[in-house]
Amino acid sequence: PCNWTNSSCRDSTEIVSAKVEPELGPRFECHSQPSKSPPATRPTEQDVAYIPAGSLVQARWETARDPHSDIAGYQFCVGTAPFECDLLPMDLESNLTNATSMQVQLSEPLGHEATACVTVQAVNDVGLTSERNASNCAVADGTPPACKYAGIGLGLGVSVESQTFSDVIFANVIGTEDLSSMDDVIWCVSSDVNGTCDIVKPRTARLMECPEGLACESSEWVALVGAGDLRLPQGSEVAVSAWVRNSVGLYSELCSSPLAEIGRAVAN
Repeated sequence: PCNWTNSSCRDSTEIVSAKVEPELGPRFECHSQPSKSPPATRPTEQDVAYIPAGSLVQARWETARDPHSDIAGYQFCVGTAPFECDLLPMDLESNLTNATSMQVQLSEPLGHEATACVTVQAVNDVGLTSERNASNCAVADGTPPACKYAGIGLGLGVSVESQTFSDVIFANVIGTEDLSSMDDVIWCVSSDVNGTCDIVKPRTARLMECPEGLACESSEWVALVGAGDLRLPQGSEVAVSAWVRNSVGLYSELCSSPLAEIGRAVAN
């Protein structure tokens, strides 16, 4: 309520806290449940579980509301647990922004398996602050995935020595990741095992968790890929090369299949 003194209205009402939707890392969004009901301007989504290791932290949040005063800005901090500020303090002077997003560089980069959360509070024109709101913590992934196997043919973990077809080639790729999940594989066909990609230029395919019934382990991610309309010379040798990418954007080292001969019948 307003307290009237000399025809002026002093705002002593509480600000409705904003919903924090941190993006703890480039290209990734995570969303927290608000402590109070925010305006229904966006659907509620889940926090991301993993972020890239490093110093960059980004976040965005919905606009706070105050029925009597304007919102002057937002203050934020970064911590290793919700509502903690041990990675970046909530400096009441320097950490004030009128935007609903922020991007900061931490003084110490997040290492592999470190956690980070963003906490935000709104400030109105008379200096009153809302309740603080925080995201769930995300875990930093600082190690790349591994390309465990690349083979010619559709049998997982197997590469044929030769094939009769000269117009099509199929391949299987297996990748592993020790912390986050996997996104996709970049693969190509070369005349060597060095990934020159001189026969089929790099293509992208989605990796999937090991399906039940296939010859792979539950921790492995697989892709079955193929390319057609090729003109592979009879007697030539080709190899499939691949790089796998995890959910925070890290790539594995190259893995290649053994060379396979084109145009020779496979012995039974």
